[in-house]
Amino acid sequence: MFLPGLPQQSDRCRWFAPTGDNFVANWQLWQAPRGCTMAQMVLLSGGGGGGGGGASNGGGGGGSSSFTSYIFQLRQLPSQLWILARAGGPGGAGGIAGNGSPGTAGPRSLVAIAPTAATSVYVATSSGATTNSVGGGGGGGASPGAGGTAGVVADDSSTQFSVWAAAATYRAGQDGDAGSGSSISPTYLTLGGGGGGNIVAGVPEDGTGFASLSGFAPAFPGGLVDSPGSNGFPYNGIWYGGAGGGASLGSVGGDGGHGINFGAGGGGGGACATVGGRGGDGGPGLVIISCW
Repeated sequence: MFLPGLPQQSDRCRWFAPTGDNFVANWQLWQAPRGCTMAQMVLLSGGGGGGGGGASNGGGGGGSSSFTSYIFQLRQLPSQLWILARAGGPGGAGGIAGNGSPGTAGPRSLVAIAPTAATSVYVATSSGATTNSVGGGGGGGASPGAGGTAGVVADDSSTQFSVWAAAATYRAGQDGDAGSGSSISPTYLTLGGGGGGNIVAGVPEDGTGFASLSGFAPAFPGGLVDSPGSNGFPYNGIWYGGAGGGASLGSVGGDGGHGINFGAGGGGGGACATVGGRGGDGGPGLVIISCW
């Protein structure tokens, strides 16, 4: 798995990536290290999958995860906790001479005192909702697929243990692109996916990419006509989502790029009258616990 810019694993700094997506079987155990009194927990949900391209319109890009950070005194927590880092939502299938399928929402990541779905045991959560980053809509006959919405931001009521937090930070993610052809502005830690290219008046279009950020990041294009969108990547601390796939007058539209980066949205599939491009999968969730 691609793990951009993460610290080296140690007793005092552990990060957890998904090992699967079953709510019961894939919890991972964390033990408090000796000699520490404080812990910071950072959580991201899985990103939303991009929508599949339709016969004439591209799929929408998946939304990206919200972001949470908690600081606790370790004496207020059990000496062992259970971690559930969730996989991103799968992209939607391209339509066969018709509408594409929507992408799947990315589920939230959790830290809990027991490996169970009961909300009463949650210590920290990446989102205020069970499904976090919404998947992009499938390309339709009349309009491009809707962009997936960003994850629901958590707040102090999202867990029972937040009352004990010395500090808590909650940040929004970014919506996916609706396949309008306009570039996404990189204004968040994790970005939504670009929309797939449309076919307008018989002319195929490129997929949606990402606008430049003056003095910080160049522009990154979407998939060209007949081509897939690029997968997500890290750049100067920003985790880009998948770019939209290009439309095609041939046999299949370009697939949307996968989110790849933690919490990033997948790109939408490009339009094609025969078979639309598949939406890219959302990036995986992440939990980091650092102690001192």
